[in-house]
Amino acid sequence: MITKDSLNDFYDAIAVGPGWQKGREDQMLSLLHTPLPMVCDADGISAFAQLIADKRIGMKEHGPLILTPHPGELVRMLEILNMPFLLKKCKVWVHPNLL
Repeated sequence: MITKDSLNDFYDAIAVGPGWQKGREDQMLSLLHTPLPMVCDADGISAFAQLIADKRIGMKEHGPLILTPHPGELVRMLEILNMPFLLKKCKVWVHPNLL
């Protein structure tokens, strides 16, 4: 099993999200509590947004974090965070297959 200590001992950074599918919020929360820099993509972005929406983590309660959403992931993140005003300002058009 991967623990926070083993991550810190063996890795300089972590990448999360691709291939995850839904329901990884607990795993994401555990990873966010490490001081390691993280690149977050795909379903990791949704898990991160859901943790914020559920008030399980604050915006600054983690190490360095880079989010890499494509337009569809950006739309999903803003919807999870209930930020339709930002969505309108972004003027993002997303093909329905990307949502």
